[in-house]
Amino acid sequence: WLYAESNFEQARLARLFGAGLAWFDSSVGTLLQSLDTLGIADDTITIYTADHGASYLGKGHVYEAGVRVPLVVRWPRIV
Repeated sequence: WLYAESNFEQARLARLFGAGLAWFDSSVGTLLQSLDTLGIADDTITIYTADHGASYLGKGHVYEAGVRVPLVVRWPRIV
């Protein structure tokens, strides 16, 4: 159903979202490896957040996926 003509834009946006996640994962890995290499990983708090997400998921209600905000925290020995 996702590749039906009526849903083509959602499919394109889903692929773009997936590519963005892959880039984010690679970038976080590069940063964390650099912190390890420098010997400062255990003394560094790393926080990632973003805006409210992809607009194609909808934002009409506070419980919809489009209003949730991602947060990733790495705080060695604490979180």
